[in-house]
Amino acid sequence: MDVQNGGGPALDELARRLKRAADGRVVDAAADGLQSVVGQLADAARDGASRLPASGGLAKRVASTAVNGRVTRAGGSALLRMTAGRNAVRDPNAIDRGRVRRPTYGHRPYVIQQVRPGWFREAIAERAKAVAGRKVRAKVSETLRRT
Repeated sequence: MDVQNGGGPALDELARRLKRAADGRVVDAAADGLQSVVGQLADAARDGASRLPASGGLAKRVASTAVNGRVTRAGGSALLRMTAGRNAVRDPNAIDRGRVRRPTYGHRPYVIQQVRPGWFREAIAERAKAVAGRKVRAKVSETLRRT
């Protein structure tokens, strides 16, 4: 949608076009754009596991963690929430914060090991900057052109 202010009738036409676009189609288009990148962001999270220690198999186990994305629409906006499952590791959030609880030499007692934080958040944020914004802008622009 091109925005030009020519006064009177042009402004009325712009207001009509914006109102038509605001009926939920723009939010739906943004949600579609976000949904189209869920797989790429899940792959980014799995790739982010390579930042963790490979010795002992931690990186491999974390990389096999189920990563899901869910897009919701509410209040005139679209939200993408990425989550890491607990299928491969007990507490993926703690690992993302930089703490791993593991047995000592494979046995009790358990110890807390410090690892590089951000395997999940940082990896997704880096990939999202590259692809999500572009996809969402393209979907919203296409929707606005059709109005």
